[in-house]
Amino acid sequence: IEEMLALHRITPDAWKLNKTIGQIMLRTGKPKEALSYLETAARFRSEDSEILMLEGEAQLRLHMRDRAKETFQKVLSLDQSSAGAHYNLARLLSPKSELDEVLYHYRAAVDYNPFYMPALYNLANLLFKLGQNNEAELLYRRIIEMTPEVAGAYNNLGLILVRSGET
Repeated sequence: IEEMLALHRITPDAWKLNKTIGQIMLRTGKPKEALSYLETAARFRSEDSEILMLEGEAQLRLHMRDRAKETFQKVLSLDQSSAGAHYNLARLLSPKSELDEVLYHYRAAVDYNPFYMPALYNLANLLFKLGQNNEAELLYRRIIEMTPEVAGAYNNLGLILVRSGET
């Protein structure tokens, strides 16, 4: 990273370098620094959904919920199949007031990436809370099949089965 920062001092407007440094800063737990580099990269590549996803993730970590929501919506305007943008929007929306939209985005994330475990698990949990146990059960079984170490899936599947009298 030190070499990249030195190169950045020489060529501060190189979008790819700003993106790479932003990614590294984000991965190393420095979202404020990451956001600065990613915003610079986005000035040069405003339609780059990968840069925007990283920018949105940094905004999320900095609790900039409204800006993150706008950023993920922009990603979807560029790439409707972005499972990550759908997932993050679902997390940002309130299940109490925007339930249909939350469900839409979790479902879209899973549709576009059937192996996206956080989206699968959150969708299953939300359906379970809503009493949509048949669909939740199918998702929990799928989660357990794909990732057997997810203890919460076993627990919630067990609750569904007990409630339905299948145990």
